[in-house]
Formats: sequence, C-alpha cells, structure tokens
Amino acid sequence: MSVSQGDSLIGSVLGGRYEIVAKISRGGTAVVYRGIDRRLGRTVAVKIIHSDLSGDPDYVKRFDREARAAAILSHPNIVAVFDQGRTGDRAYIVMEYIHGQSLRSIISSSAPLPAALALTYAHEMSKALAAAHDATIIHRDIKPENVLITNDGGVKITDFGLAKSITQQTSTASQGLIMGTMSYIAPEIPQSGSALVASDIYSFGIVLYEMLTGKKPHTGEDLSAVLYKHVHEDIPPPSRALVGQARARIPDYVDALVVACTSRDPARRPANGRVLEEKLAKARQALEAGRLHDAALVDEFSGRTGEPERTPVAPTVVPGPAKERTTPERRRRGEPAGNGPTRPAGTPEGRTGAGAAGTAKLTKAPPGRPPRRRWWLLVLILVIIGALLSAGGYGAWYAFVGRWTHVPEITGKTELDARTLTEADGLTFEALQEYSETVAAGLVIRTDPAGGARVKRESPVTAFVSKGQERYAMPTVVGLPVADAETALLNANLAVGTTTEDWSESVATGLVISATHAPGDMLQRNTAIDLVVSKGRQPIAIPSVKTQAVDAAKSALEAAGFAVAVTTADSSGGYDCAVAPGTVVDQSPADGTGYLGDTINLVVQGDPPKAAIPDVKGKTRATARSLLGQAGFGSVTEKNASMIGISLGLAVTTDPGPGQSVSVCTTITLSLV
Repeated sequence: MSVSQGDSLIGSVLGGRYEIVAKISRGGTAVVYRGIDRRLGRTVAVKIIHSDLSGDPDYVKRFDREARAAAILSHPNIVAVFDQGRTGDRAYIVMEYIHGQSLRSIISSSAPLPAALALTYAHEMSKALAAAHDATIIHRDIKPENVLITNDGGVKITDFGLAKSITQQTSTASQGLIMGTMSYIAPEIPQSGSALVASDIYSFGIVLYEMLTGKKPHTGEDLSAVLYKHVHEDIPPPSRALVGQARARIPDYVDALVVACTSRDPARRPANGRVLEEKLAKARQALEAGRLHDAALVDEFSGRTGEPERTPVAPTVVPGPAKERTTPERRRRGEPAGNGPTRPAGTPEGRTGAGAAGTAKLTKAPPGRPPRRRWWLLVLILVIIGALLSAGGYGAWYAFVGRWTHVPEITGKTELDARTLTEADGLTFEALQEYSETVAAGLVIRTDPAGGARVKRESPVTAFVSKGQERYAMPTVVGLPVADAETALLNANLAVGTTTEDWSESVATGLVISATHAPGDMLQRNTAIDLVVSKGRQPIAIPSVKTQAVDAAKSALEAAGFAVAVTTADSSGGYDCAVAPGTVVDQSPADGTGYLGDTINLVVQGDPPKAAIPDVKGKTRATARSLLGQAGFGSVTEKNASMIGISLGLAVTTDPGPGQSVSVCTTITLSLV
C-alpha cells in the first residue's frame, strides 16, 4: 500500500467506532495506525492489511488467527487484541496501544546490553511464552521486532499472526519459510516442515544472544546461506562474540542457557516457556547475588547429570629387564649372553663385568693391539651439551622475553595505521566502534589492553574507534499528543524533561505547544527536552459595563480581549429621559466567562426623539396634560396666568408654543387661567 493510500485513511472511522488519527509504522503485510476508540475514549492501535494482500486468503487467515490467538491469551506480557473487522475488503485488528519502542530499536541503538537488562527483558518474554505454551499455542515468529518495550520498562510480545495451536497441524512448508524470519528460524522447521514448542525456544535464544552481543549468530550472503547455518552449525556461547573485558560481562551460566536454548536438537532445549521462565528466574537470582560463575547452574542449564567427569588415564607400563645382546666381543671372550650383565668374581660390587672390561680397555690395550682413539666421543658429548645449553637458553629467552611484546601506542591514530602498527608487533587487531565527544571520527579512542601493556605475541588487541560525537536528530513533537511526543523523544534516544501546561488559543487541549529544541537539531543522547502542553483556550471573565458610558464600556471589554458590537435602544415603546444618551442600558452576555475574541453585544441609549406640541388652548387642565403626555412629553409644569387671581382651570397656552417640534425630554410649561 502506498503512503498516499495509507494517509487517506487518517480521519476515517472504522466500524463506526475507531477513528484513525496517525500512522505509526508500515510492515510487510500491514500498516499500523494510532486511533481513538470513540465509544470508550481510549487510544488504540489499528493494524490494517495492505490493499494488495486483502484478496489473498492466506494473509486474511493470518489476521484472523492473530486476533483469535490473542483473544485466548490474556496476559500482561502479551499485547491485547480488542476487536477485529473489515473496512471495505480489507481486514483490520484493534489492539492495545503501547507507549514505547520495539526491542529491535533498543538493540540497534544500545546493544550489547548489560547482562542484567538482557535477562530482565528475556524473563518477561519467557512469561509470555509460558502463557502461550500453557494455552497450547506456538508463536512461531519470535524476533526483536515483535517484542515491545514500554516507557516504564515493561515487555509485551505482539504479532501472533503465525501462531497455531499445538494440537493443530503446524506444517510450515507453504508459509513458515516465507512468512517467518530466517535469522530466527529453528533448524527443525526447514528439515521437517513443522514447528514445535521448542521452535519458539530456539528463536528466543537467538534474541537473547543478540541482546547480549548486538550481533546475529548466523549471517550470510543470502537467506539460503543463513538457513544452511541454522541446520548445520551450532550457535556458540555469546561471550565468544565479545572481546577483551567485555567477555567477562556474560556469566558462564548465561552462556550455557543460550547454548541450550539454541541447540540444534530440540530435545536438548528447555521443554517449553514455563521451564524457560524457571531457568531465567534462577539466572537472574544468581546475577543479582553478584555471581558471574556458577558451576551448578552451568550443569543444570547444559543438561548434565552432575557426576564429575572422569579424565582417562593411560595404563602404567612396568619395564622388564633389559636384554643384553651377545656381541662378538663377548663371544670371543667366552662370556655367556643373558638378560643382564654378569659380574665376574673379583670385580668391585656395583661394577659389571662389561664395565670392568670397558675400563680395562680404556686403560690398557690388549697385547699386540694399538689403543683405540675415543676423542670423537668427547667432541660429540660437547656438541650435545652445547646444543642443550643453546636450546635451554633460547627456551628461557622465549619464555621470559621472546614470546612477549608490548601493545603499541595507537590512541589517536586512524584504524588503518593502528592495525598496521599492532600487527607489526605480532598482535592480532580487532576494532569496535563507539561514540566519543572528544575524539574525531575514525581515530582510536583507547585500546584493551592499554598501550604499553606487556602481552604475549598473537594476543588480541581491541581498538575502540570513534564514530564521532553521538548525536540524534530532534523529532517534530509540536502538535502531537503529549504521550506520542514522549514516545518520539524516547525513540530518538532523547529524554523527556519537564512537562508544563499553558493556555493556547490555537493548539487543542493535550497537544504539545512548544519544545526546548527545534526539529532537526542534533543533540546528545538522553538530552532532556522540556515540553509545553496546551490546556486549551483560556477563559476570560466578562466584566459588567451596564450603566457605563459607551466609550468607557468598549474600552473595558476590549482591554479584556473581547470584541464589542453596539446597537441603539429602540425608543418606540417609550424613552427614558432619566438615562443620558450614550449610556449602556443592556449587555449580552452580561456575566460569566468567554474566550479571547468573543463578541459582547451592548445596547446604548440613543438621543431623545422629537414631537410636536399639541394645541391645548381652552382645554381643561386635565385634558391639556393628557394631550401633552400622549404626544410624548412627560415633564409638564403649570403656570397661573389669571388676571383676576381666580383660576378657572382652563389652558391658555404652552411654552414652547403649540406646533413646535421639540425633544420629548423638554419640560413644557402649561399656562392656566
């Protein structure tokens, strides 16, 4: 499935329930998305089969098998499957969402892992295998990619797509070699076409080997070469893959356990996940107690009986008496041949006759014969003595001087120069790479043994070559949910620093507003990244401005962050002359809280309307006042205009005069006689 096709699913809702939010990863058969279960309000992982595989019944069955296997297994070390369904013609599985990273990511960035950490992860994995095997389920695809490590150090096994019941036919001739991962495949699978419980143990052993060494035990130019090695070659103890002091970090009983798990004979491996769990518990206890050597555990993990091995001893040969040959000289003298020398009478005790005769020959030749010359014998003896002295001297020189040399000082040199100098001194050269903050890439940081150390010739010298400064790119976290941002930082080998919350008018609640470093910044491992997370829009208290002058009211509301809309009060139903024009007479909303930019509506008193003064001349006092009130004038005063001092209560005139158009708030003076 192409990236564009995958992205088109973002925002869609599967089964009317699962909203697809973002893509997490893409595998060979499916894409995994982060989603939201709208019904329960929780984050989930949704695995959707590739569109081009949706018509393949084998892959669809694998999806169905994964869901069914996980449904049977409810265990804290196994990723839970919540639901399954189809969107169009494509199957999907809804799973537990894990905040963390895969074991593959950890091995790639940090292996070799310390033995204690590797055993911790392995022990948790064995608990998941124990639960699966107890339920008669074989996983068949144990590998680092299918092991997830949560942010708090928990371990979860996922992807039971190849799992099958032990009671079912577990032939893999058509699928296993294709769908399984060749680097972790047990030798009996290609040999017999069937997977066993012990096959999971074999794959587990390789994963443990890889955690301890950072390497796969079998590699080759192609898959067939790797497969051949699984079938025909034993996997060595992991300590052999390390050099120098690093070898001592792996206890002997851990070596023995890895060798047992990866035995080519399934019968020699731990019987199942439950037995494996027990052995790992013992190994962890020994390591926590500080024991790097434990002969009893080595014997137990290796399957030995515990009886001491007997070293074969060659039979003792008792020499018999030496047979003396009958020489011509003895025959000439008439001496008998026998099994031993015969001492003639009269010779000193301890000297044989032959010895006596020999002495006589050296001191006095027989009558009539010249004495023999034995100078060559003396020369021969001297030559032999000289050779022995020379050999002894050389042996002593070699033992104390010749077989020893010194490690050359190669710190700061290139790997090529370091190799040349080391091998010139009769030593073997090995190079390991590691990061350095002070040594440039390609130069030797240090050696093991150190430069100048006295070592035997042909000893290995490990040079630690700088990969340069260890830097990791800052990922993009702004706009992500805080949990996803933390996961992205951990996956980038960075650390989560202080997380604070702040109001934001543009970033939704729970999403990251800012981080202490920009995307792409190259940072040291475990650099702490501080995050600011949105609390959403900040609520603002709405001030009450009723009865205030409109200009002052607008200033107060706008200063608080609101927009203001002003309308004039409707005076058709009457006008309140007691309220000054431009005064706020109503406000909506009048109180409570709002958000920046919200609009507050104000109603303002307008200017008073005008009305024509009616003609009230000759009208009674009451009628005149009534006519003025109907015209809109609410303020009327009276004036006695009688010339005789007696008021008849009749209106004479008004001030202002009749017919004039004046403000309804004008006070009208009514003259009466």
